[in-house]
Amino acid sequence: MMAAAEKELCIPGTVAVRNLSMHAKNKERIVQEGGLPYIIALLRSPDRTLQEHRAVIIRNISVNEENEVKIVEEGALGPLAALLRTPDLKIQEIAVGCIRNLSVNPGNKVAIVQEGALPSLIALLSSTDERIQEQAAVSLRNLSVNPQNEIQIVQDGGLRPLIALLRSGNEKVVRQAAGALANVTVNPKNKIKLVQASGLGPLVALLKNPDDKIKEHAAGAIRNVSMNQELEGDITREGALAPLIDLMDHTEPKIQIQAAVSVRNLSITPDSKVTVVEQGALPVLCKLIKSGDLRLVEQAAIIFRNLSVNAENKIKIMATDGAKSLVDLLKPLTKADESLDADAKALKVKIQEQSAGVLRNLSMHNDNKVKIMNLSSVIACAKLLKGSSDPRVLEQACGILRNLSTNNMAAGQICNEGAVEAITALLKNEDAKVVEQAAGTLRNTCKRKQRPSSSYSAGRSVATSD
Repeated sequence: MMAAAEKELCIPGTVAVRNLSMHAKNKERIVQEGGLPYIIALLRSPDRTLQEHRAVIIRNISVNEENEVKIVEEGALGPLAALLRTPDLKIQEIAVGCIRNLSVNPGNKVAIVQEGALPSLIALLSSTDERIQEQAAVSLRNLSVNPQNEIQIVQDGGLRPLIALLRSGNEKVVRQAAGALANVTVNPKNKIKLVQASGLGPLVALLKNPDDKIKEHAAGAIRNVSMNQELEGDITREGALAPLIDLMDHTEPKIQIQAAVSVRNLSITPDSKVTVVEQGALPVLCKLIKSGDLRLVEQAAIIFRNLSVNAENKIKIMATDGAKSLVDLLKPLTKADESLDADAKALKVKIQEQSAGVLRNLSMHNDNKVKIMNLSSVIACAKLLKGSSDPRVLEQACGILRNLSTNNMAAGQICNEGAVEAITALLKNEDAKVVEQAAGTLRNTCKRKQRPSSSYSAGRSVATSD
């Protein structure tokens, strides 16, 4: 009946199939029974009623993974793209819903753009109907996962209407627009274009939105933009640091990660190291460094390491309980850790390196040397030197001891705790930086043995940082 030439017969058959297509099992059966070519053919019909019914059928059956591919293979994209341009809002909504479903499939992402649907989808972002705006934004978000598409979306003018939707009063629309922007800003050139299009202000405002998904996507977009160090000033001028630091203390790990990576990227320049601390990051970092989520621990350690290059921050960090947590993270991998997968073990080693890097920086300051020593850092470093084979971990751990060894008391503890044996063994290491740190530490400790403590001069020994 769907293939009947007479409209009076065709419409009832189409309505029947439309109703059947709502059931999960029927979605596959309609395609298996060969109904797809007839449905697609009538998408081109000039009859509005037939267009609507057939488009609804396509939308219903396109939620099936196998059907997503077959619908495209049978040539549905062309007529669907044409329906996006119809003045009928109802048919627009149905057609863009079809594109949304089909755009989930990786193979369809390129085909949809090649079929010329992108300009129409971008135009629908400015629709007067919020449901159409949402469906168009979801479609673009799905398509923008593809690297070429994320470039094409911006080239075709998608950036400004997506930014405009960030101010929508509809949370669903905002959520999808923010998600699309988080995707397109992965591209280096798009980061700059977003800033030029005044997209940072609305994104920063969304960091305080009550909807967690919106916060996550907004923080993700800012995270991407912050990868470009030249844009750091733009981000901080928009007031992003304070809300990002607040989000590091959120209860949702996905949000915390996005915020923490953003703050990490924004803590690199000399001025930003001061600003991040002034904005209250240290208490939050002290919590994150104790997190059960190793990804958050890693980010907190990296931020600490960035901040600890600043002389004043060295003192401020030591005034928190973060230093003790950093020493605890120097523990070598255990037998239980051997059962972890390669990525998890690599992450633990990375955390060791970053934690040791922080302590190495902190130990540069004379006022911190005894304090760090009193945290049992010498013992922790000695164990790490014996238990790790990673050259960067060894370099940083030995760098801590080298810095501490310019202090007479700390140098004595290095000798008394058996660290000298571990340090001496590193002189045979294949990594030149490890050997350099080991030799420097031994040189300092030897000076300590040769001189009475009353005449010891720390100023003539060498301390090192990153």
